[in-house]
Amino acid sequence: FLADTIINGRPGTAMASWKHLDAQSVSDLVAYMRTWQAEAPSLKEVQLSLKKYTQEENRSYGEAIYAGKCAGCHGKEGIGGIGVRLNGANIIPAVTDEFLYKTITQGRPSTAMPAWPQLNADQVAGIITYLRSWQDESKFSLAKAPVQGKLGDEKKGQQHYAAACASCHGNVGEGGVGPRLTNKVFLDTVSDDVLYEWIAHGRTDTAMIGFLKSEQGVVELKPGEIMDVIAFLRFQGTRETAPLVQTGLGDPVLGKTLYTGSCASCHGYEGEGASGPQLRNPTFLRSASDGFLQATIAMGRDGTAMLPMIHGYQGVGQLEPKNVHDVIAYMRLWQKEDKWDAHRPIAEQSERAISKGKEYFGQFCAGCHGPNGKGMMDGMEYFAPALNNPEFLEAASDGFLQATIARGRSNTPMRPFAANGGGIASLDAEQIFDVVSYIRSWQEQDLPKGD
Repeated sequence: FLADTIINGRPGTAMASWKHLDAQSVSDLVAYMRTWQAEAPSLKEVQLSLKKYTQEENRSYGEAIYAGKCAGCHGKEGIGGIGVRLNGANIIPAVTDEFLYKTITQGRPSTAMPAWPQLNADQVAGIITYLRSWQDESKFSLAKAPVQGKLGDEKKGQQHYAAACASCHGNVGEGGVGPRLTNKVFLDTVSDDVLYEWIAHGRTDTAMIGFLKSEQGVVELKPGEIMDVIAFLRFQGTRETAPLVQTGLGDPVLGKTLYTGSCASCHGYEGEGASGPQLRNPTFLRSASDGFLQATIAMGRDGTAMLPMIHGYQGVGQLEPKNVHDVIAYMRLWQKEDKWDAHRPIAEQSERAISKGKEYFGQFCAGCHGPNGKGMMDGMEYFAPALNNPEFLEAASDGFLQATIARGRSNTPMRPFAANGGGIASLDAEQIFDVVSYIRSWQEQDLPKGD
């Protein structure tokens, strides 16, 4: 996702493409961005926290953390929603503390489950204790995978998987109505015994029914055949070739209504962008998995105006978890369009924005582009291109103007004006937006007057 964003940019926005960078440079940029992530506490630190406090202290603390970080997706007391159900009788008791630790701190890439490395050891220990408080683990016994000379036959497993699993989990385990299975973090953490338990006996209180004859699943699998399926999943997990889940499952008609009511005021009624980023963008939608979109809607984006939009949280919209798929299904319709031409609407045309923009333009831009933005038409000493030009303003999106001001134009006298850009001035985002608002005010003057 990050590499695609760097290479292809976001057409119609201020995010330019950087196709001239080589693969190593893009890799280095992504690696640098990853350094901004917090470093997760170690498993040993979490285990010490589990012992440091009483079980009730850990459970009570974990309940509070779960309510703020997890319930929006997994539901109150783990009943499920956007995320999988957690409180089935053979789900949490089947896995180790290490499994839960890695799931919380590393997440599930390409799904709605993000990594939470920013949680400290006490918080992770609290969540683990709270999850375990839902069931009496003494009443559960993990089914042991049958002992074989080798794991199984992945080629035979592929055939069994196609018959029993692909309709829910995708052709190669990439996910669909069921969770993504070919996920390196998941497969590196889960044991064969746990996989056998869930395939053989299902996950209680979920749509996942066991495949042993006694469990009456859609397809009957013998113990050895289940081991073949596990071998197939292990093989797929090493390949890292599973596609992103972009099913668009849901009702796009209902999704359009929900989008209009909950999202359009910030992202534009056609996804063209407004105060919030543009969503109707082919490069963005191509690189964003359904899980990424689900997580963003459910949890918001820290440090931005994008608040959690799930019912009961602080977002302007109040979506039910079951309806998030509908909003995404509507967004996926944009991805299928033959022609794309969605630009941000005219920038903010308030008196404040235009006035401030005029001030900044006069201070930083008029010396080259002329006091009225008309270049040489303002005087022979103004050598830069005319901006106050109806054809130019019709063709240039707000994103193009923002990017040009921020980054400058290579091999021309137009220097960067963004903060830390190394140019003549250092304008912040709001100042750049105001300059665009002032430039757009010229276009307003040239528009035909209505009755």
